[in-house]
Amino acid sequence: MSNNSVLYVYDGFNNPGDAFSYCGTRHYVNAAGVACEHSVRLRDTRDLPSRLDLSGPDLVVFAGAPWLWEGCVRSEKYAAAYALLKSCAGAGKIAVGVGSCFLAAHTLPVLAAAVDRDRRELSEFWGLFDRVIVRDVLAWWILDRAGVKASLAVCPSVAVGEWYGRLKPAGGKAILSEPLESNFIYRYIPEADREFYSAACSRLRAGGAPEVEWVTRDRAALASRSVKSMSRAIEETGASEFFTARVHAALVAAGLGLKGELQALDSRSLSARLYGIKLVGPQAGAFEEIAEAAGRNAPPPEDTGRVLADGLKELV
Repeated sequence: MSNNSVLYVYDGFNNPGDAFSYCGTRHYVNAAGVACEHSVRLRDTRDLPSRLDLSGPDLVVFAGAPWLWEGCVRSEKYAAAYALLKSCAGAGKIAVGVGSCFLAAHTLPVLAAAVDRDRRELSEFWGLFDRVIVRDVLAWWILDRAGVKASLAVCPSVAVGEWYGRLKPAGGKAILSEPLESNFIYRYIPEADREFYSAACSRLRAGGAPEVEWVTRDRAALASRSVKSMSRAIEETGASEFFTARVHAALVAAGLGLKGELQALDSRSLSARLYGIKLVGPQAGAFEEIAEAAGRNAPPPEDTGRVLADGLKELV
C-alpha cells in the first residue's frame, strides 16, 4: 500500500453514527496496510493541499454517510465533494458505507421519477469513484437505476466487534436511547412513531432495563464521545438484547454481539436490516416492503472488509 491516503468524513462527528462508520472504514483500510493517513472534513477541504505532500493523495476514501437523499445532487455537500474529487484526479477513489435517507412515503415509483430526473448528475458524481460500496438495498437500487455499478455490503461500523471484541452478555434488554426530538427528521415523524417509542422505553424502564444515553441534548458532549467509550457503556449494561431508534446504535450493538430491535423511522434503518436486525414500529412494514421491492435484483451482500480490500488491491 502506498503511504499517502486520505480518509474523508463528510461533515464532522455531531452524529456518533458518522464517527462509527468512519472508524470502521479506517479499520478495514488499515488492515490492508495503510502507512500514512490524513483525515479531512468537507468544510476543511480548502486546506487539503497543505495537509499532503506535493505528490498528492494516492487514495481518497469517502467514509460512511447517507449520501443519497431527496435533492442531494443540488446540495452544497455534493458540490464541495465533487470539487474535492476533481482536484484529486490521479488518486484512486472509493466510497464506503454509502446509504440512503428517505421517508416511507418515498415509494419506489416516487423514487424512480426522482432518480430519472437526476440520472445525469448521479451518474457523473458517482462515476468519479473507482469503487462504490453501499450499505442498504435502496441505495443499491437508486445507483443501479442511475447506471452506477455498486457493491452491497454491511455498514463498516459493525467492525467495532473486531477491534473492541465481541461481548459475552449476561442477559436482559438495554435501551440505547435518545430524545426523539434530537433526530433531524423529527418533524417528519408521525405521532404514532413518537407514541410507540415513548411507550416502548417506558415499558422497558418499568421492567428495570439498563439505559445508555446514545444521544443527549448536549451536542458538544455528544461530539466528544468516542467509539470506545460508547462500546464500553454497552458492555457495562451486561445486556444481551437492545431496543433503539438510532440506526448506528443498533449496528454497533449488533457488531458487538447483541441481538435487538430498531424502530424504523426512515430508510437508514435498511442498513440495519441488511445486518439481520429486526425492524419494529408503525412504519416497519412499509420499509420492509420497500426493501423487498428494491432488493429483488440486488446481489447478495458481500463481506465489507473483503470487498474493500479487493478494491484497494486494484487501485494501489
